[in-house]
Amino acid sequence: MLSAVVLSGGKSLRMGTDKASLCIAGMTMLDFQVMKLRHMHISDIMVSGHAVSDNEIKMVNDVYHGKGPLSGIYSALLNAVYDDCLVVSVDTPLIPTGLLSELVSLHARSRPLVTLALHGNRIEPLIGVYNKATLHAIKGILLSDNYSVKNLFSKVDYITYRYDGDDILFSNCNTMSDFEKIKEYIDENGTIMLFN
Repeated sequence: MLSAVVLSGGKSLRMGTDKASLCIAGMTMLDFQVMKLRHMHISDIMVSGHAVSDNEIKMVNDVYHGKGPLSGIYSALLNAVYDDCLVVSVDTPLIPTGLLSELVSLHARSRPLVTLALHGNRIEPLIGVYNKATLHAIKGILLSDNYSVKNLFSKVDYITYRYDGDDILFSNCNTMSDFEKIKEYIDENGTIMLFN
C-alpha cells in the first residue's frame, strides 16, 4: 500500500496561466493525473499547492513556503497515510500508468528510501516513490539556502527505474507551445496508452 501526491504548486510563470487548470482530454491536467492514480487503485491521494473540490483528495499546504517541489514532497510525506508516497508532477501528463506501476513495483521489491524514473541519462526527481524515512534529510535541505530536490540524492539511498519509452512522454508542460504539443499527441494517440 502506498500514498500518492500530485505536485501542482508551481507559479506557472512561463505558461502565463495556471497549468494545473488547463484542459486535456476533456479534463484539467490536475484531474488527469489524479485519474491515473485512481486507475492504479491508490486510495490515499493528495494534491500539493492547488485547491481541490473532490472530498476524497487531500489538499496539502507546504510547511516551508517558497521552497519549491521538495517542500511539496516533504509536506505530502508528513500527511501520507502510508510510509511510501508516489510523487508525480502535474505538468507531465503523458507519463503512463505502466511506468508508474513498474516504479512502484521496483520500489516494493528493493526497499530503497527513494526510487526514481530514469529516462536516457536523466533522473526525473518528480516522478518517483519516496519513503517517510527521508523526512529528516529533506527537512535539513529545506532549512538551507539550496533546496533543490537533487540535493537529497547525496544524502539518502536511492535507485532508478530505467524507462526507454518515447521522449515525448517525459515532456514538461512549461509553455503554451509545450501544452499544444502534448494536446496534439493525446489527440493523435488517444488516452488509452497512458492508462496501460
